[in-house]
Amino acid sequence: VGIVHARAGKHERALPYLRQAVSVRKAVLPKHSPDLIISKIKLGTTQLKLKNYESALECLSSALRSRRETLGPSHPLVAEVLCHIGCVSFEAGEMLAALSSFYEAHDIQKKSSGRNNDDLQKLAEVIVNIATVRSHKKQYPEAAVAYREALKLYR
Repeated sequence: VGIVHARAGKHERALPYLRQAVSVRKAVLPKHSPDLIISKIKLGTTQLKLKNYESALECLSSALRSRRETLGPSHPLVAEVLCHIGCVSFEAGEMLAALSSFYEAHDIQKKSSGRNNDDLQKLAEVIVNIATVRSHKKQYPEAAVAYREALKLYR
C-alpha cells in the first residue's frame, strides 16, 4: 500500500505503511535480508521526497551497511545505495558529502560495469550526478567534462 501511495506522489500517506513494512520485516527476516534492505531504501527515498533528510540518511545508511556486509564493498548494489545517499546529501545542501558518495559509487560502477547498456547507463547516471554537483558549486569546467563523459556513455 505504501508503494502505491509513493508512486502516486502521496508520500505523506505512504510513510506509515513503509515504516510498518520495515518494522515487520525487521521482526521476521534476517538482519541483512534483501527484502528488508529494499524496504529501508524505499522508506529512505520517501523520506527524501518529504525533505526529512536526517531520517532518509538513517534508513539509507543502514541499508548501505547491510549491503556492504552481505555483498562486499565493491558491488553495484552498494553503488546504488551510495547514489541515493548522494542525492539526500545534495538536497540537504551538503555538496562535499554528495560528491563523496557519488565518487565512491562511480568507482564501484566503473570497476564492476561491463559493456552492456544497463551497466553503461548506471555509470552515466552517476557521472551526471557528479556533474550536477559540480555545476551547483559553480565548477563549470569540471561539470562540462563530466557531462561530456556521460554523453559518450549514453551513445
